[in-house]
Amino acid sequence: MLQIKKTAPHKRGFGSILARRLGFERQVRVNLDADGTVFWREIDGRRSLRDIEAVIRQRTGKDQKESEKATILFTRLLMLRHLIYLTIPQRGGGGHNLGDP
Repeated sequence: MLQIKKTAPHKRGFGSILARRLGFERQVRVNLDADGTVFWREIDGRRSLRDIEAVIRQRTGKDQKESEKATILFTRLLMLRHLIYLTIPQRGGGGHNLGDP
């Protein structure tokens, strides 16, 4: 298990101004299970989601469909909490989705 903790950015508005002046910080915390921990430790800014999915499959013994589902779930969860950001590399032609051959 792994817990990720990050100070959340302040939103706009009166409540945010008051919170900043009083020194309050909003914390984002996410508890990851064993599979999520593998996912988190494989993120390095260079590997693709396909590469990370292959590591999850190898280390957890999941089949490809299950490991793809887990990879997408963890990506979405962490993006929604602003803990990771996804970049799409520019390539000639169309890109491939995680599930494409």
